[in-house]
This record gives sequence, structure tokens and C-alpha cells, in this order.
Amino acid sequence: MTTATERLPAGAGRSSDPRRGTFWLLSLPSAFALGLFLILPLLMMIALSFRADLSGQLLAPFTPTLKQFAQAFAGEGYWRVLGISASGLPRFHAGLEPFRPRRSVAIRL
Repeated sequence: MTTATERLPAGAGRSSDPRRGTFWLLSLPSAFALGLFLILPLLMMIALSFRADLSGQLLAPFTPTLKQFAQAFAGEGYWRVLGISASGLPRFHAGLEPFRPRRSVAIRL
């Protein structure tokens, strides 16, 4: 019985397409820009969200904390806004009118 390496000539498993190098040459600048302008700022925002405060030097070492998240989730305003958003999502996908608060403020001129 022969093995797979005995049946195939050397280099037969790899593509020898000359356009392969051109593909990488053309895709690297856009991949670099995507990483620099999308991925890096997103990672920085996530890291800075665990900072206790933003006073002082921005990139100085800090101790991560969840204190600000606990404070945001403890307030009733967060849950109200989350409820309004969640209740409006099915209406939006169904093509219905968006959620409108029951209280309306009349402006008198």
C-alpha cells in the first residue's frame, strides 16, 4: 500500500498561482488600515472602560475595576432605556411604528 506522500510529486499539494503574491500585496494595506483605525481604537475603548476614572495620563498603567459598570446597572435609567430599546426592536423588524413614550410635551408659542 502506498502513502499519500508517495503518490504525489513534491509541491503538488500547494497552489503555484503567480497571483497569490499580488493578492497579499494588495490586501495588506487595507488590513493594516482596518487594524489601525477600527480594531485598535475598539480595543482601547474596551480597556479604558475598566478604568476607575480618566483623570491623569491617558495611557498610564491602571488597576481595572467594574465599579462604574455596577453603578450604571444599579440605576433605573439604564434598565428603562434598555426596556424601551428591546421593546422597539420587534416592532422595527415588523415594519410597525416605532415606540413613542406616552408622555408628550406640548410646546406652546
